[in-house]
Amino acid sequence: MPKSKIISASQTGNLTVLDPCLLGRPTHQLDRFGIQLQETLQHFFSLRFNRRYGATFRVTDVALHTDGPLAEARLWRSYLDPVGRIACALDRALLLTALDYRYGGRHRAAIPSKPIDTSIPETETEQRFSSMLAKGMLGEIASCVDRLHYGNDHPVRGDLAAVQLVAPSQQGQIVRIGLEEEAHRVAGELWLALDAGWMAHLLAGLGQRSLPVSTTANEPVPLATQLPIKLTARQLEMSVPFGTVLDLKPGDVIPVRVSEQVAVLVGDSHLFHATVAEDSGKLWLTSFEDVE
Repeated sequence: MPKSKIISASQTGNLTVLDPCLLGRPTHQLDRFGIQLQETLQHFFSLRFNRRYGATFRVTDVALHTDGPLAEARLWRSYLDPVGRIACALDRALLLTALDYRYGGRHRAAIPSKPIDTSIPETETEQRFSSMLAKGMLGEIASCVDRLHYGNDHPVRGDLAAVQLVAPSQQGQIVRIGLEEEAHRVAGELWLALDAGWMAHLLAGLGQRSLPVSTTANEPVPLATQLPIKLTARQLEMSVPFGTVLDLKPGDVIPVRVSEQVAVLVGDSHLFHATVAEDSGKLWLTSFEDVE
């Protein structure tokens, strides 16, 4: 029987330190979660900044760390719920870039040549915007973990009700998310901290979805059935003076004119016009036309 090799203290620097709390857990699935998280955050920045203000935010990579920059002076904003505490911290250069798009009226074609100045004093507007941005990001991240348990049809959390200026605990998982904005030539990191409760919630979801898939059906699945898209039909939209709304009473009738065509949206994007048809007591959308 071979003898165990004793390693001296000088040789332990290259060894991987195992976290006993993660032994026996589906940590090999964390890379898959990293891909989903990258897609979720890219959708968040694309929807709120790229498409709305012409920004060029891009999530470059997601990396998980056993230890993170908790000792550094970062402005952590955290959210506490029955699962545990989840926190995020965004590099100030990226925060000021997003703030410039949100309130500065900057479009990509009018970006100044000088770089973002991170030495300027922090303002109350920046603090409020940082809190608002954290509510949205943490809501998307929490929903990303929820989908591991309940599937893609589970309702998203949206912007969280309240976040706190509380640094995360030393026990937990740190995730570094690379983020850049080409127009301002800014690159930095978004840091995410999951405490033990949220880490257990994440790993439980990964383990639940990592069951072996049956191989009885070897035929390829048609692409059309792999890409479900939710369509929203908006048949009526009208502007009413605020005073008229205040004067409304039960039984009042607001005259409206229903259009022959309805607006068909995918998410927040108006992509098609369509006609509503009735058949066997059901309403159907037909005669789709591109908006452009």
